[in-house]
Amino acid sequence: MVLNGIDVSSFQTGINLSAVPSDFVFIKATEGVGYVSPACNAQTASAQKVGKKVGWYHFANVGNAVQQADYFVNNISNYVHHGILMLDWEANAVYQGVGWAKAWLDHVYQRTGVRPIIYMSKALFISMIGHQLLLTTVCFLPNTQTIIVLVTKLIRGRITRA
Repeated sequence: MVLNGIDVSSFQTGINLSAVPSDFVFIKATEGVGYVSPACNAQTASAQKVGKKVGWYHFANVGNAVQQADYFVNNISNYVHHGILMLDWEANAVYQGVGWAKAWLDHVYQRTGVRPIIYMSKALFISMIGHQLLLTTVCFLPNTQTIIVLVTKLIRGRITRA
């Protein structure tokens, strides 16, 4: 199965999702512990109205991983079990180390019962290969042609994107 998707944030407020050839939309919900996307609810409603699969992401900032996970879950609680939950791990947040991302992912899972995925650059992904963080996490690679699914034994599955 081939799925095409996009991610959106408040920068794409008002986007006509029915005109975008995609199967899914990842929507920015929160960032750090002080930002909720003002476009999140409208983008979610728009995506659902036109039949897109949806997911919500938290843009990681420097700071406490558990507090940021709580902030994300508290703000998307109505969406849990209605789509994919995701951590956007890039910029300065990565300098906090893999343990930070693992703590965020684990805490969201503990709070929701939903195992979130992680979104990162290809370079960061390559530098993390083999680390425990990736052993039970799905990694969406932006600006590439693949989504790599890693499971506990590093069995790889590939889904080609158009």
